[in-house]
Amino acid sequence: MPKVSVIIPAYNHAEFLTEALESAFHQTFKDIEILVVDDGSTDATWALCETYQRQGLITAYHQENQGQAATRNRLITLASGEFIAFLDDDDVWLPDKLEKQLSLFQGRPRLGLVYTLYDVLSQGRRCQAPARPIFRGEVFEKLLLQRFFNPCTVVVPRRVFEDVGNFDSTLTGGADDWDMWLRIAFHYEFDCVEEPLALYREHAR
Repeated sequence: MPKVSVIIPAYNHAEFLTEALESAFHQTFKDIEILVVDDGSTDATWALCETYQRQGLITAYHQENQGQAATRNRLITLASGEFIAFLDDDDVWLPDKLEKQLSLFQGRPRLGLVYTLYDVLSQGRRCQAPARPIFRGEVFEKLLLQRFFNPCTVVVPRRVFEDVGNFDSTLTGGADDWDMWLRIAFHYEFDCVEEPLALYREHAR
């Protein structure tokens, strides 16, 4: 059984998907599976997925558009790893991200989520993200007031979702993420790797 399942909901970001996938392929921690669900893309996303799947590098699925929360729920169901790592189709990880996060879980059954700091990709350039506070341990009350990490930095033990349930697919605009992290924080402790080990891509509005 793979130690980590990297789950990637993909939708109309074909121009960035290769970079996201390559960042997962080049992790220093190698005991992973990479799962992609194409959520009804209308660009070349599915063609790219098929190419990587033929090479045996990913396992890919296609579905009619259902939204990010429903797609993540399906990916978690499909995953076989002990841990779930979240990577969006336009974001990028640094090579030692998973290795450094997984080291924090050892011997800590109450630890339900580890996040990292992140930088921003803006017009293809890496920029320092605005400073955010770092919270560890019991963070539920802090998280009620503000979101202090990005989903592309998160690793969660798979068993945690058996306790807190699925993403709420009726929520949109990032509220589905926040709702899930709050449910995890209500039951479990959080920890952080204080390094920018992920790159969150900003898009022009």
